[in-house]
Amino acid sequence: MMKNKQEDSRYKISRADYGKVLRLGFVERDNDEVSPIEAIFLSQIGIINVPKEIMENVEKSDDYLKEKLGIMKKLLKKGYITRVKTGDTYLRLYRKGMRVGEDRTRWIVKIVKSEDEINGILIHEMINRAKKLRKSGIICIANDNEITFISVSKRTFE
Repeated sequence: MMKNKQEDSRYKISRADYGKVLRLGFVERDNDEVSPIEAIFLSQIGIINVPKEIMENVEKSDDYLKEKLGIMKKLLKKGYITRVKTGDTYLRLYRKGMRVGEDRTRWIVKIVKSEDEINGILIHEMINRAKKLRKSGIICIANDNEITFISVSKRTFE
């Protein structure tokens, strides 16, 4: 089901579940794979079934899993699709109503736990990464009760 490469491992969607996942916008046509975190998310909302060992492996390897799943759920309710990798504290966010493959990523979102420190270095790194990818940057502060999104950008005065 999963490829051996941990970083780029993908979860293969069954033929029976492919149509439901495609309608949600998580895959492109003729692509039946999602990241393990996306598979867990789709499992939590009742779209697919994911083997327990995959869930356990991702829980061990990703310290931000709980926050990512909460953010993905909130954004999906509002009509946004996200893409996420295991072990990365960033996720990609598409325009509202757009599916993967229909449009390019519009924003990158830096996930920060409420107990993490937000300082100038973190903001500077976020802005530079967004600029390098030609995306708008958002910092997302997540805790058990609330998710807050903060738009960040670089401003020059000439």
